Amino acid sequence: MKFKLLPAGANGWRDLYVTEKLFVMGGGPSRPFLYSATTWRYNGTKYVNAESIPRLTQADIQGVVTANQPLLKSRCWQPALQAGAPSGPTTVRVMVSFVINAAGDTAWVKATGGENDFPGLSACIACLVWSWRFPLSSGSTPVSLPFAFAAK
Repeated sequence: MKFKLLPAGANGWRDLYVTEKLFVMGGGPSRPFLYSATTWRYNGTKYVNAESIPRLTQADIQGVVTANQPLLKSRCWQPALQAGAPSGPTTVRVMVSFVINAAGDTAWVKATGGENDFPGLSACIACLVWSWRFPLSSGSTPVSLPFAFAAK
């Protein structure tokens, strides 16, 4: 059996990459049964076979987005609005595309929109989305979401 323990991700999960060669009953060295490589996820308590973890659902993603919307408003939108011209626009739409890896970390982020009227807004949003943590899943999940902001 071969093991390779990967470094812990930002969410504390460690991956254990296991490759093992087993022999089928009645087989032997001439007819070995080879298990493919399997990744197990460890959260400090137990290992979970990554293949048994379901894909992220829309509800999983929406739960994290909803929980983080107040931060987007207070740390990105309100400062951008206050820094804008008094006679400038009071609404903006930012499109955010990102990829969630199997460990639940945000692996890639791109935010566009509002750069002309609110410099730094999309970069601020991208930084916050980068820090979001999602549930474990069986693979990478691409996501594209529009965020609309308006002055009260």
